[in-house]
Amino acid sequence: MDSKQIGAIAAVAIIAVAAIAGVLILNNNQNEDEFKVAYLEKGYYTFHVAFDKGFYDDLGFKVKPVIVGGSGQDAINAVLAGDATVAATGDAPYVNTLASNGPDKFVGLCMYDETTKASAGHKWVTTSKCPVKLTPIEGKSATDAENDAAAEAIKAYDGTLTVGLVSGSTTLTTFMKWCMHYGIGYSEESGTKEKIQIKKFPTGGEAITALGKGAIDMLGGSNPIPTNAVDKVSGAFIWGDCKVLGEPTALVLCTTKAKYDANVERMEKFVEATYKANKWISENIDEAVKICQTKSSVKDAATIKDALLNSPIEVCWKNINGALFDAWALTAKLNGFENITSETFKNSCPIADKINAYEKIRDEIPETKL
Repeated sequence: MDSKQIGAIAAVAIIAVAAIAGVLILNNNQNEDEFKVAYLEKGYYTFHVAFDKGFYDDLGFKVKPVIVGGSGQDAINAVLAGDATVAATGDAPYVNTLASNGPDKFVGLCMYDETTKASAGHKWVTTSKCPVKLTPIEGKSATDAENDAAAEAIKAYDGTLTVGLVSGSTTLTTFMKWCMHYGIGYSEESGTKEKIQIKKFPTGGEAITALGKGAIDMLGGSNPIPTNAVDKVSGAFIWGDCKVLGEPTALVLCTTKAKYDANVERMEKFVEATYKANKWISENIDEAVKICQTKSSVKDAATIKDALLNSPIEVCWKNINGALFDAWALTAKLNGFENITSETFKNSCPIADKINAYEKIRDEIPETKL
């Protein structure tokens, strides 16, 4: 083989290698360009609107939704598994994940939906077959007096009630706090002598099925779980909610520290775009409701509008009402993390100063703007 042939073969080999390398580089760039947001279909209205109205279209990278089922913990699990870049979740899954991994491995990006009172979004449902006589709640939320009466009826019952809750959900911890508020004993273990035995389910649908079969006495959930339970289970009704706690809560965007460090600029652009989406929603409520009806599993316009109007939709990282981080520390404690403090959560957002400067955040939030 002469030198020209060798040279030609070498040239072809170089071109082939370059082509393969080019494909690999292209594929890697494509993967890097995909910024994936994991969230639940139910209730996560900010993202339904943001994607529909194109708020993430011109950031210089592709933003894609990753819809998950179950609870907000499933959104976080998608991030931990590498299937998503960031997760939108309730505060309990965020708190538990940070507590179990540490702030050096998991961080918050922003709170994007807040309230000064753990809103009535977490509701308790039972049926006419429940061994405790409870009064059905008329309307969307229970009064303090109605919650008080329900608690007294449960405490007077000579037996144990089984309550179904979605594993890892904010509602799970919120119900525990409801029990603590009234001095009602609860346990996650079977065969308990406490008034309440908590039974965990992977999804709200499975808890609803169990309620319908009489396998549990009550269930707790955020919409559409309570609404679906009332619609699907004969004799089911809402008997209480978490509003009585008067505790601040927030929905959270979060990610791993490694993903944040690798995408700092993109994370900041994404959070800013989310802020703009929330601002648009607050100025275009009726149109936002229509979008959410088509994108979310919650279809009732009044329910969606009530949710949008009763939760300020701003982007921040702050100790809402001077109590949020303490509430998060209690959530961590209830889940067995004793060494996590309110300061841990205060310092767990690397861009807190930047996002708090977007707009002056309200310290006092009206219970309703309806």
